[in-house]
Order: sequence, then C-alpha cells, then structure tokens
Amino acid sequence: MKDLILNPDKFFKDILTKVSFVYLIEMTVALIIQLISILTNTLYADGGYIIKLMDIMVSLWAMLLFAKGIQYNYKLAFKKSLVIPFLIFLLNLLSSIADYINIY
Repeated sequence: MKDLILNPDKFFKDILTKVSFVYLIEMTVALIIQLISILTNTLYADGGYIIKLMDIMVSLWAMLLFAKGIQYNYKLAFKKSLVIPFLIFLLNLLSSIADYINIY
C-alpha cells in the first residue's frame, strides 16, 4: 500500500506483470488441451468448454485486480472503479464467444 502511494505507476506495472503471467499460463494450458483434443479426437467439445471457462475465470480475476488498483490509485469507491474493467471484461467475453454466434 505504501508503494502505491509513493509510485502508482509501479503498482500498475506489477498488476500488468501478474496478469500477463497468468494469461500466459492460461494460454499454455489451453494449447495443451487443444493438442490433446486433436490427437485423441475425443475431448474436442469438452476441451473447448474448459478453455472458455478458464478464459472467463482469468478475465474475471484480472477485472477485479484492475478495479482494486483503480480504486486505490484514484481513491474511488469500489463500484465506481469497476466500470472500465467491467466493460473490458464484457468486450473480452463477447470476443471469446463470437465463434459460437452465427449471424446469417
């Protein structure tokens, strides 16, 4: 907390570092699941659902982490600090499920 008051930019860099490592791990696990699905040809549907669920969970975690950083940095209420991260989460969610939506 003391580091945040003295240097808020370092705090957001730390948040970005944590989020990027978690996304990297999530993408690696998703790649492994897809490779197993392709090689065995049995887990393809379930693997897709697991990957989407992992993506949603990591996105929610990142949204809450960024909202907490915005709350501390700009001295806002937590509900107000959720606005921008929630919009980014919605955009990420819509882009991740756009594969399943067919508009003719």
